[in-house]
Amino acid sequence: MRSTAVFVLVAACSAGAAPTASTVPRAADQVASLVRVEDGDSLLVEIDGIEERVRLIGIDAPERGECHADRSAQNLQAAIASSIGLVGPERDRFGRILSFATSGDTDLNLSAIQSGSAIATLGHPRAAEFLAAESEAAERRLGMWAEDACGATIPLPDVRVWSVEADPPGRDEDSPNAEFAAVTNGGPPIDLTGWVLRDGTSSHRFRFPSGFVLESGATVLVRSGCGTPTPTDLYWCSEEPVWGNQGDIALLLDERGTVVSHLRYTEAS
Repeated sequence: MRSTAVFVLVAACSAGAAPTASTVPRAADQVASLVRVEDGDSLLVEIDGIEERVRLIGIDAPERGECHADRSAQNLQAAIASSIGLVGPERDRFGRILSFATSGDTDLNLSAIQSGSAIATLGHPRAAEFLAAESEAAERRLGMWAEDACGATIPLPDVRVWSVEADPPGRDEDSPNAEFAAVTNGGPPIDLTGWVLRDGTSSHRFRFPSGFVLESGATVLVRSGCGTPTPTDLYWCSEEPVWGNQGDIALLLDERGTVVSHLRYTEAS
């Protein structure tokens, strides 16, 4: 099945009041005490005298060294006021507990999205709720969505992720260059040196090559496979498909890491 892109365009908006708290709709499977916050979506906790690493389900915070990563971790730290209730006994391939988590009355996973400290991910029972929270945070320009999240506010150029071809005909692995994201420029020519296109995971990052200029009114396709760059086609040369067939988010970041544009798409029904 081919994917249909659904636009979620970011509108400039000043930060508003703090997000309201929510409660995970299920009793905790385990109760933990915090040892430290490792980043905006990961914790080191102690359970019955044993230290365990926890990865919060359904969210993805900026990686260390990326814009807003430190603030995201600080916001998670501030949200933990008491013991932590963990929902979910599953573990990932790194041995981390995968969990929805609460501290007091605060839903840690949801509040991270509501504050703009993380984006939503898919493939879990609360995905629709988390996507709605992400859309609101982006519209209000909270946290990582803010125009000054990575430094002083500057006018954002009219450069957008226009569409994503996530699921072309056939096996993704057989035709990687048929999978692409289209980036278009509605303003004057702009040098995209150092800009980044990324998906909703912590591993897929495409950095625009030095000296690449997107002309006024032009569109460039960033293809997932390998090839020779041209003014209209760039190549990720990824070892695996980039864009999720069941849904994903494409984020376009300037050289400072500011979110200039994003597009959230879902699988065609």
